[in-house]
Amino acid sequence: MSSTLRQLARFIGSNSIAAVMNIVAKTISASTLGDPASIFVGFCTGLVTSYALCRKYVFKPRGSANFSEVIRFTMINCASLALTFATYHLALALIHVSIGAEVGNASSKVMAYTLGVIAPIAFSFAAQRAFTFRQP
Repeated sequence: MSSTLRQLARFIGSNSIAAVMNIVAKTISASTLGDPASIFVGFCTGLVTSYALCRKYVFKPRGSANFSEVIRFTMINCASLALTFATYHLALALIHVSIGAEVGNASSKVMAYTLGVIAPIAFSFAAQRAFTFRQP
C-alpha cells in the first residue's frame, strides 16, 4: 500500500473518532440547545479532536503547532461544515420523501447528521494534506 493510502486510512480512522465525538456532542446538546447551536457544539468538539489526531497520527508535521496551521485547519473545516449543513438538510428531505419519516423526528435527524459528517471526507483529506500540513 502506498504511503498516501496509508495516510488516508489513518485520516479516515482519526476522523471517524472525531466524527463520533462530533455526533455524540451534537446529540447530547440538541435537547437543550436546538439544532443550529448543537451542530456548532458538535462541530467544535469534532474539530479539536480531528486536529489533535491528524497532527499526531496522520500528517506528523515537523515542529510544533503554530497559529497559521490552526487557522488553515479551521478554514478547511469551515468549508467542510458548509458541506455538512447542505448534506444534512438534503438528507433530511430525502429521508422524509423516501420513507415518510417526519423531518423533526430525532432518529431522522441523527441519520441525516451522520451522513452530513461523512460527506466532506475526500475534500478534507486533500485540502488538509496540501494546504494545512503541506505534504507532497
